[in-house]
This record gives sequence, structure tokens and C-alpha cells, in this order.
Amino acid sequence: MTAYRIAPMLVFVVCSIAACQTPEPDQPLRRPVIFSYNYPWGSDRNPNEGWTDPWFMDFERVRLSTANMVDHIPVAEFREHWRTPDRRILARTRAGGEGTTAEELVAQWDEALSAEGIDGMACDELIGRDATPERMAVWIAALAEIRRRHPQAVLAFWTDSGLGRVSMFGDAHQPLLVALRDHADFVMPEIYYRESVVPDFDRRDDPFPVFREKVEEWEAAAPGITPKILMGLGTVQNADWAYDDVEAVDYGEFLARQVEVCATDPVLREMAGLALYAPGYLRPETLTRLNDAIIEHYALERPAAP
Repeated sequence: MTAYRIAPMLVFVVCSIAACQTPEPDQPLRRPVIFSYNYPWGSDRNPNEGWTDPWFMDFERVRLSTANMVDHIPVAEFREHWRTPDRRILARTRAGGEGTTAEELVAQWDEALSAEGIDGMACDELIGRDATPERMAVWIAALAEIRRRHPQAVLAFWTDSGLGRVSMFGDAHQPLLVALRDHADFVMPEIYYRESVVPDFDRRDDPFPVFREKVEEWEAAAPGITPKILMGLGTVQNADWAYDDVEAVDYGEFLARQVEVCATDPVLREMAGLALYAPGYLRPETLTRLNDAIIEHYALERPAAP
């Protein structure tokens, strides 16, 4: 039998530096975290005026430079344009209706977290009046299991302003708040002020007291939860449910003052940051004022002009 010797082959692979570069690994989210529900969109014909097309995003004209966590970017080229190692894109999920089991909820969340280009999820929303002991048990079980399955995913949960208050069942939703503290990355209470509630906001020392009241309420129920809170601000104009409802009040200044309170109050400045709903419905000049306020009051570096 003849023996054959196979000579070793040297294979040289030549590629450009750009093609061979290893993608930069993800970095921790910059603090404060600014989560934008629906990243700003617009066009020259309809520049963020009232209801705009949520599927169109003109990234050359984006004015909210401070957002580093967003949701709902359905087009791959837009995701690739916006996503960087210190920015995250979350899937939008739901908290499930009456009768939804923990297993069903986990299956829905699991599917959302497995989608292409997704770093986590933002669940809309945990409602205080719906938080019966049975519903809380479902949410708590689902929360623990989805964290076990996706230890690296960003898990964020919207809540209404009533979550935490004493409920009709006699408790203050403490088990749910403790579970959110232990398993979620961010919790976002929706504290949406209308101008008509505090039209004299610029003359008050404490114009938005519910912000601090909510944080203190949650911290008392679940010590250590404050660094996971993103305060939910209502950032909507020119819609039936707009919060810009007093003509004599400058809505840009109204929002800027809310940002200042969150950034400088000794209790609120311990939060993770802000959750904005939904700045795509702001006029361009208002969106710019909001962006400037975040940069100013959180001492962020202003991005270079495009």
C-alpha cells in the first residue's frame, strides 16, 4: 500500500482594515438614561407637527440628540444608523390582559426579545388599578422568569401614576415594586403634567411635587429602587390629549423646568434619568428646547453639528 503525505497548505486571507475590524463591544448606558418612546420623526412637509407618520424617520434632521435608549425602529437601515455601543433599542411589549398567565406573558416577551436588532424590551404598562393580588402574582412570576432567560437584556416597565398607592385591596403594591427593583433595569412612572395644572410653574419653588412624592413612595416600599427609575414626562403637542393646553404658557419652558427639577432635586437626581412620551409629537422648536434643557441641567456634552 502506497502511503501519501499531504503537504500542509498555507492560506493567506487579505482583507481591508475596515472589513476586518471587530465591532466595538457594548458599553454601559450613559447616565442619565434618556428613553424616548418613539424616536423623533418628521419631514420637511410635516416637521413633527401634530400626528406624523411613525414609520418614517429622517435621521438627518433628528433634534433629540440626548436620547440613548429608544423603541420601535422597524427598519434595519434606521436601526444601523442610530444604534451605537452606548445606545440601546427596545422592543415594545404589553403587560397582558385579564386572564393572561405568566407562561403566556413570558412567551410573548421572549419572542419580542428574540427579534433582530433588539437589546431589550419596554413593557406598556403595569396599571395600579389592575394590580389585584392575582395579576401581581402573574407579573412577578413573568418578570423573574424573563430575567432568568435574558440576563443581559434591558428590561424596562412603564407604570401608571397610581402604582404604589394604597389599592382597593389594602396594600401598596409592595411585592410588585420589590420585584421590579430586583429584576428590572428601569421602571418608568407616567407623571404627565398639563400646563393647566400649574400654569404658574415659573413662579413656584416646587411646581411639580408629584415627581418627588412618587419616588419617595416607591423608595419606602422597595428600598433601593430609586436608581432604576426613569421619570416619565408627558412630551406631546398638537394632539387631542396634548399636555400643552394653555395658550399663554410656553410649552418648551414648561418641559425645560420639569427637566431641571428632575436633574437638581436632591432626591430626584438619584434616579437613572427620564422617559419621554412621546417627543415625536413635539413641534421642532419645542423638541429643541427639551433637548437643550437635558444637555444643560444634566451637564452633558453637546454633540457636534452634523
